[in-house]
Amino acid sequence: MEGILDPRTWYPSPDRPVSPRPWFLPLVLLSFIVSTTLPRRSRILIAVPILLILNSQIRTYSIGDNIKDFGRGSFIFGFVLKFIDFGILTRDGEAYKLKDRKSSISNAGSISRSEEVKGIWQRFKDSAELWLFTMRGIGWSWQVGGVPERKPQSTSYFIFRTLLRILGSYLAWDICKHLMGLYPYIHSSPRGAFFSLPFSSQVILTWLHQLEAFCFINLPYQIGALLTVATGYQTPADWPPLFGDLSGGYLVSRAWGRVWHQLLRRPLGMLTPYVQRVLGTKSRSAKRTSSLICSFMMSGFVHWSGALNCPWTSSSHGMFTYFIMQAPVVRLEDCIVDWGRRQGFKSSVLLKCLGYLWTFSWISYSMRYAARYQFEHGALSVYDPFRYSIIDYLARS
Repeated sequence: MEGILDPRTWYPSPDRPVSPRPWFLPLVLLSFIVSTTLPRRSRILIAVPILLILNSQIRTYSIGDNIKDFGRGSFIFGFVLKFIDFGILTRDGEAYKLKDRKSSISNAGSISRSEEVKGIWQRFKDSAELWLFTMRGIGWSWQVGGVPERKPQSTSYFIFRTLLRILGSYLAWDICKHLMGLYPYIHSSPRGAFFSLPFSSQVILTWLHQLEAFCFINLPYQIGALLTVATGYQTPADWPPLFGDLSGGYLVSRAWGRVWHQLLRRPLGMLTPYVQRVLGTKSRSAKRTSSLICSFMMSGFVHWSGALNCPWTSSSHGMFTYFIMQAPVVRLEDCIVDWGRRQGFKSSVLLKCLGYLWTFSWISYSMRYAARYQFEHGALSVYDPFRYSIIDYLARS
């Protein structure tokens, strides 16, 4: 029992064997894709044991690079959550592409018959699309809420705007790397304690890290949109904005629910109904509280999972700490907003400005806990500027 309570035992040994095994991550992903082509009962009986064996090997070996170990742990934990959702909890026929349903209706065929006549190759393609090309359920029966709407656009205009977004994301990422490189702390090896830096430096580096995360997520999304729409495989409607309008982030709850991406919205809410059922929550307040705790706790686990595939450090828990801190603050925010409405306060420019200041201040303070691990030991622990940096070239000119 004492071993379980010691956080150091939750992490792999720094002396574990090193083996790059470049085939491991693709093999695990392929196994998940194949598993969801099977009927639900078959995949539980056949696929679950195989996947358990594969996933048990994740922490047995190190790639030899802390950053890659972190990434592999995060990816595979995300795969596991998605499999629990669509491979175990979702019944056959509950998750389907809307265009398949429309096609079957127009052909006067039943939904069940449409599912039965699908061949192995078609089922595999649908499963691959589920795993590789949709995280928000766009065009599927399970599209999550909070997805920003895109105004109708012509294909040519969409391609032009997407090209600009790709260029903008690359330049923003390049600027972040250049500005980070101006800090002596970034070039030090080994890195010292992040929290020993002046508070202003912590905040600036934290926001540069967050902007990098935005670019890291947004750039491949825009490239995927460009390729699939330009080739005629999909339409602009299949690629709604990944992030909401920044002007909507005048509350912490709105920043999380409407501005930041909703790629994890479905798995983050997976635990909530079961917890509410066990606790017997009935009131709106209790449901809101349990939903917030479950969602941010799951988000914390998703982001913390990468650190759990790396040796223990004093900041390893920082990713989880950051997300779980959000739940009580958002709930307090709800109470203040409800109180203000009862007192007759109405939305105004002044209140929104105060809201922006509050949201920026809280995120700046709390996000440092996640950034601390990334700068000391995680994805940003090694300074890695772009090989072909436009900003570095201009700065040298």
